[in-house]
Amino acid sequence: MMNYAKRGAALLLALVFCLGLLPPAGAEGDTITIHDASGLLKLAQSCTSDTWSQGVTVVLAADISLAGTGFPTIPVFRGTFDGAGHTISGFAWLDKGSKVGLFRTLGEGAVVKNLILDGVVAPGGSQSQVGILAGENHGTVEQVTVTGDVTGDEDVGALVGVNGSSGVVRSCTNRASVTGNTNSGGIAGRNEGMIQSCTNLGEVNTGGNDAATNSGGIAGRNTGTVADCTNHAAVGYAHTGYNTGGIAGIQNGALLRCFNDGEILGRKDVGGIVGQFEPYVTLTYGEDPMERLDGALASLSTLMTQLSGQIHSSAGDAVDDISAIHGSLSAIQDVIHGTGSDFNTDTSAAADQVYDAVQTINGAMSGLLDEVDRLTRRASADLDEVGNQLTALRKGLKNLTGTLEDSLSDTGDSLSSTLDALEREHSGLVSELRQIADETDRLESFVKDALQAAARLDLAGILDAYKRWDVGSIDFNGHLSRISGHLEAMGSDTFHLADRLTTLWQEAGDEMGDARRDMDRAARALEKALDALNGHVKDFSQGSVEQLRVVNSQADIIEDVLNGYLDTLGDKGQERLDELDGHLDDISQRVDQMTQGAGQTNQELHATTTAIIGQLDEARKAIVELTEVPEKTVKENTSAEGAQSGPGRVVGCRNEGGIQADTNVGGIAGAVSPELSLDPEENLELDSENLLVDTTALLKAILYQCDNRGPVTAKNECAGGVLGRGEVGAALSCTSMGPVGADDGSFAGGIAGLSRGVLRSCAAQADVTGDSSLGGIAGEGRDIADCIAMTRIDGSGERLGAVAGWADGTVSGNYYLQEKAVGIDGIDYAGQTAPLSFGAFSALEGIPADFLTFRVTFQAGEQVVDTVEVPYGGSLDPAAFPEVPSDGGRYGAWAPFDHNHITRSLTVEAVYEDWVTTISSGGERPLLLAEGAFSPDARLELAQRPEPVDGAAAYDYQITDGAELPDTVTLRVCADGLRGSVRAALLQDGSAVPIEAERDGSYLVLTAPTAGTLLLSASGSGTLLPWVLAAAAAAVLLALLFLRRRRKKTNAAASV
Repeated sequence: MMNYAKRGAALLLALVFCLGLLPPAGAEGDTITIHDASGLLKLAQSCTSDTWSQGVTVVLAADISLAGTGFPTIPVFRGTFDGAGHTISGFAWLDKGSKVGLFRTLGEGAVVKNLILDGVVAPGGSQSQVGILAGENHGTVEQVTVTGDVTGDEDVGALVGVNGSSGVVRSCTNRASVTGNTNSGGIAGRNEGMIQSCTNLGEVNTGGNDAATNSGGIAGRNTGTVADCTNHAAVGYAHTGYNTGGIAGIQNGALLRCFNDGEILGRKDVGGIVGQFEPYVTLTYGEDPMERLDGALASLSTLMTQLSGQIHSSAGDAVDDISAIHGSLSAIQDVIHGTGSDFNTDTSAAADQVYDAVQTINGAMSGLLDEVDRLTRRASADLDEVGNQLTALRKGLKNLTGTLEDSLSDTGDSLSSTLDALEREHSGLVSELRQIADETDRLESFVKDALQAAARLDLAGILDAYKRWDVGSIDFNGHLSRISGHLEAMGSDTFHLADRLTTLWQEAGDEMGDARRDMDRAARALEKALDALNGHVKDFSQGSVEQLRVVNSQADIIEDVLNGYLDTLGDKGQERLDELDGHLDDISQRVDQMTQGAGQTNQELHATTTAIIGQLDEARKAIVELTEVPEKTVKENTSAEGAQSGPGRVVGCRNEGGIQADTNVGGIAGAVSPELSLDPEENLELDSENLLVDTTALLKAILYQCDNRGPVTAKNECAGGVLGRGEVGAALSCTSMGPVGADDGSFAGGIAGLSRGVLRSCAAQADVTGDSSLGGIAGEGRDIADCIAMTRIDGSGERLGAVAGWADGTVSGNYYLQEKAVGIDGIDYAGQTAPLSFGAFSALEGIPADFLTFRVTFQAGEQVVDTVEVPYGGSLDPAAFPEVPSDGGRYGAWAPFDHNHITRSLTVEAVYEDWVTTISSGGERPLLLAEGAFSPDARLELAQRPEPVDGAAAYDYQITDGAELPDTVTLRVCADGLRGSVRAALLQDGSAVPIEAERDGSYLVLTAPTAGTLLLSASGSGTLLPWVLAAAAAAVLLALLFLRRRRKKTNAAASV
């Protein structure tokens, strides 16, 4: 009995120990309430198992600080975490790693809600999938607010690093700043699921990160759906970073009803809603030649069996023929499968080599483009200077021609020959520099086309691009060598020029003083400009040597790979075709033998043999198709129906923020084009099996019913109110009201800067500025239909139009308000563009109401003081202007504007300046000064009456000012030369009313109204009038003497 008791006690003790090994909480259906940091730490320890939290509900009962606790992360959570409105603060993660945040992973079924989280997450190491709340989310996050800072490399988001395809982030707010290299967003770094009704208030990549790519106010990269979200924060840094957007940096999913009013900055592909809009691609495949061949061979085998039975009785040796035929069929199948395998292997290997080479060139292009741009910009001014000085020298020589003595004519001829040589070298220099810029553009276009072709494993397309852009003729080193030659020759010619000018002046003596000075000055300026050009070319050679080496070596690799691939393909293809033809001929001979042996009287036998021959033909056709490059067809979905569902669309979005970048800048989208930097295998998702079939790619990239109200500015080129540059896609029913400018370049439009897609039913009201290719709808476009333009064009170059600067596609049904610009490139084409008066324009169906409402908004800083509506072409009485708000005792006024003819809405800003304390009646020594608080526009007018009043000199004076004047001011009257006491009076109602006056040096000081008649007299000197007249006469005389002396100096300088 005692033994049983001992055994029972031991068992009980063991059970107790086992219970101690279980997690602190957690079983399906459990609810855990956490009050402090230790409770969160226990939760983190329990969640190292990916199943423990399933069915668990965690509720916070208090605000919790994790500062100084060394809190790790919660590894995996699949339950419900309810913050109950509480705050978790002090969370920090600075260790190495990826997939980090308060939660590393929120699994499917997880819910995190009603939480405020403050933290700093800045891991080292790989630094991907980084968020303050979670590294990755596959569950639901709602009503969560984060503050703090998050930093990482890839997939960096303030809430979550990656929101997976099943993830939902709803009604969340970010106030944290975000810094990352690739895929950085205010809510998620990368979104594959749903982000809805979220708000971002935290800056994203505003610190000047050169490596920043794909930065967005909500998501850095979006392949899912972002709906009803708002960004109020700045995204990006001036002239730095690629693919920057107010909502998404890059996307091919869906952006629906989103809003941005933050400032969006970057270098290239920058938009108020999305930086780069990739088209969504749907692939459909044609019949596989391999399957077709297999089907033909299978049918052929069946027919052969049938034929064998039919002729068995009449052809004793048919067994041998059938066996031989089956052997040939097996051999054919082996050859076919070998051909497909070799083709795939060769194609894949060649495509990989070409892709690597093109990507290497692409990597060098950015630096090369910068160097070429720098050379072109610097050399342009110097080349102009060289041309101007050569013209000046030629002009000087021409003026001398008639005055040169016969003895000097040979020197003049020699000088003319030297100028001829210099002008030839100058033309050569200009040509070489233009060719460098042209070849850089060609190389950039080839890289783009080649990457797109490589993405489809289309080696024929790569070869076509290589030939189309004539890459083999690109020779930067040759141009640099020739430029050096031109500069060397010009240096030698300049030396001879100086020598011959010296000879000419020595022989001519002093007779040609002015001409000598002008020509010597031109020669020195020419030499200086050539020295500067030499420096710029040397800088370019040194700065681009590595990029040029990369471009040349990789271009050679591409050419060698393509030629080698085509040679191999041709040799192998012909070898396999010869082998197949041999087997097919054997089958035909065997069939002929069998049919001859069986006779022609059997109709069934005849039908079978005919079918066999037909299947042989089918097999031959399939074999031929196997050696052909599959045809790839690209189509686009540009319909309004396509904007109603699915990915590849930006619908109902609005931007009110300012958008600035160097290239490809849009109020809604910076660029609509495929991303070229991705791995080609992933770009179109073509695997080796699909390479043998014809493929149709359906692209969808639709901007639908989007609205821009912010200014759009490109430093270089491609600025549009809706779209900066569109290689594909469509903008449908979009509007834009805001200025659009390409400051130092071209391609700017009210809707699109440059569009090779579709622009339909869009409306623009904009002031468009730039150099060339400027248009009310598109700077340059292709298909433009049913659009409305109310734009003013300001350009110094060519291709300027009220609808488009240029268009080369289908253009129809476009209308514009008749002001100054006209149609397309200054011409209206019937049925394409038509001008309308304001009355007819305002009656157009579908014109936005805001286009017809003109408001003058008076604004002081952020404060809107008043808004006044005016009709088109109307005026606004300055008396109706609102009062300028005070600003710390400074004078305020409304900035000047044309208030007599208002044709656009405008904002008038309050301008503040310090008050002017003293104004004068004018002159070097003013006769009258007024002291007080005056605006900068205040004036003091003084006029002497011709006759004295009551024996005193009389002066009418008046102070005028846009600002309100006081009742009285302090006046200072010049009293130089007066003796005795001076008396002052004001003329009021025809009588002199004495006023007190005191001497202050040479001025008499008194207080008087801001306008009136001043009477002055002095005892012992009669009236003041003679003295005042004498002083005035003296002042006039001094002024005349000064002007005369200055004129003499000017004339003397001009004669030098």
